[in-house]
Parts: sequence; C-alpha cells; structure tokens
Amino acid sequence: MKELEFAGDANMHKWILSSCHLLKDPDEWASTLGFFKNKKEAAKNFYLHQTKSIHEGLTKKLNKEQNKKAVLLFKNILGFTGDKSVPYPHMCGTEILLVGISHPDLRDEIYAQILKQLLNNKVDVSRLRLQKLLIMALQC
Repeated sequence: MKELEFAGDANMHKWILSSCHLLKDPDEWASTLGFFKNKKEAAKNFYLHQTKSIHEGLTKKLNKEQNKKAVLLFKNILGFTGDKSVPYPHMCGTEILLVGISHPDLRDEIYAQILKQLLNNKVDVSRLRLQKLLIMALQC
C-alpha cells in the first residue's frame, strides 16, 4: 500500500473527512465557542491541523463526560506530537491508547482527532508521530 501524504492535498482529505456522518457540522461545532472567539475561522479550520486545544469533541452524540475526555484527548495529541510542550510526550500517546482501549465509545473521536491533526500539518516530526499514533490505535 502506498504511503499517504496527508499534508499534500489538504482539500481532498478535508472533503473525505467532511463526508463522514459521525462528525459534527463545523458551523454547529464552532457556534459553541465562547463569545469572543472567531466562529467563522474555527468552522473553516474544523478539519485541519491546529496547535491550540479544542473546546469540545469532533464527533456527534458525545455526552458531557465524553466531551470532557475528548478535549483532554486532544491536549494529549498536542503533547504527543510536540505541538504543545510537555515533559513526557510518550505518556500522552500512552494515555490516548489506554482511553481507546478502556472507552470504545471514544474510538471514533480518537481517529477523527488524529486525522484532523494530519491534515495540512506542515511539521514533519508532528506528522510522523501522528502516523505512528494512528497505526498503534488501529492495532489496539
């Protein structure tokens, strides 16, 4: 199988993600941002790599507790990839995988977040770590 280059054609991969019925509508997701946040910008970048935390999960039908875990998962993804500085990045990756194992209802969220972070990601090290994380998640 050929290696996918996620950073190459972000528009094609963005279209593929936007076709997923499990993901929230970007405009609805952005509408839950705080009063002073740029909702149009957040909706536009819903499917694309970002270096700041998300305010809620990307997938539909998450309850309040799952949404809290989804936000923490994303922070762990940022730490694992180096997009956020943390003392032990590999522990962030371990935590993501453990949540996926112990909470099957969050697996779609984990995959969605990993794919989001792969799209339009210009940092080689971050992309490589995300690809490794995706492979490990698929093997669990």
